[in-house]
Amino acid sequence: MKLEIGWNRRDALAQTLQLGLAFPAGSGESDVSAIFKLTDGTSTYTSWFADTVIGRTLATLIPGESYWYYAAENTLIPGGFAVTQAVPVELEEGWNDF
Repeated sequence: MKLEIGWNRRDALAQTLQLGLAFPAGSGESDVSAIFKLTDGTSTYTSWFADTVIGRTLATLIPGESYWYYAAENTLIPGGFAVTQAVPVELEEGWNDF
């Protein structure tokens, strides 16, 4: 899965990923400086920050969940997938998220 420089919203993980000190893991200095996940049914977020453990309340990324990433560089996240066929999406009146 590719992240562009700046804010990205992605939920296409193929496997569970444990968050360490750098993300993606093994990259040395982290290409992603912040990850946020909205807590279902609330207006609060759990978070992970590359430069500090203070406020780091997000430890694991789970397939099927939506996350916001801030990438300092274009970054490839291992375990992502690409859709190779057209997938129909039915839009409802108002804002849609797919």
